[in-house]
Amino acid sequence: MKFFTKSIWVAFTITIALTAQAQTSSYGSCNYSKQTVADITCYGPATIDGTTVTGTIKVFGSLKMNNTTANDVTVNGPLTMNHANVNNITIKGPLTMTYASANDIDVKGPLNINSSTVKGVTSVDGPVEAARSTFEKDVFSASNSVTLSSSQVIGNVTEKSSNEQAILKMTDKSTISGNVEFSGQAGQVILDSQSKVVGTVINGRR
Repeated sequence: MKFFTKSIWVAFTITIALTAQAQTSSYGSCNYSKQTVADITCYGPATIDGTTVTGTIKVFGSLKMNNTTANDVTVNGPLTMNHANVNNITIKGPLTMTYASANDIDVKGPLNINSSTVKGVTSVDGPVEAARSTFEKDVFSASNSVTLSSSQVIGNVTEKSSNEQAILKMTDKSTISGNVEFSGQAGQVILDSQSKVVGTVINGRR
């Protein structure tokens, strides 16, 4: 009986210790490398490398993700992703994606994406620059500049500029399968001979 009770106590202690390690909340610089954690909350700059986050990441500061997998990511600051795969991204700041993938992304700032895939809806309150990347659903940009190079949008592109003419530039076999709509000022699509918009250009010309 004493052995049984002691065994239960040891198991309970180990469980509590593992839970404490899995869910982390830190102030100041945060660094995670080659580990698995449940959730991360960091009040300061963070670097996550070679790590699997089974839950959510919340960072109040800049975040660098390398070779990392996570569920939902919320950042109040710049986010740089390299060889990272996440579910949804909500960010107040610039987002840079290289060899990365995400589902829905909501960016209050510019988006620079290279050799990456966005599987859900892309919403950007700022300019978009994409190279060798794929957007599997609609793209919304509140800016006067969207640039696609060797990239595909399997959906519609909506560009809203309230102050000056919006420009959508497409080069190197870029394709938009749906429509292009300039919802603010009338805009213009500039594309080379290898690129195309399959749908209609609304409130703009090409």
